[in-house]
Amino acid sequence: MKQDALNIDFQKLQYENQRSLLNMQILNSFKSYEQQKKQLKLEEENILLAEENVKIVYETYRLGMATLLQLREAQNSLAQAYDRLIASRYNTKVSETELMRLRAIL
Repeated sequence: MKQDALNIDFQKLQYENQRSLLNMQILNSFKSYEQQKKQLKLEEENILLAEENVKIVYETYRLGMATLLQLREAQNSLAQAYDRLIASRYNTKVSETELMRLRAIL
């Protein structure tokens, strides 16, 4: 009898421990998701700046005040910004999916 009561108490402690760990994982996952959303917003803003930069450098190139190298650098910068945007969208979706998975367990 006493051993059964101890086993039940032990099982309850294990359950509470697992529940606490899950809650911590959910909290960490939520923080990660919020951070990814902020990063995504920054990358979206960065695209607008990179596009504007290409337009400005193109116009100065067209007027003979910039080199082809400067134009290519601006275009490469825009391409890199798109790469970061795609990666950020992916990371945001991964974080969101993990958060949803953990919440479904709870």
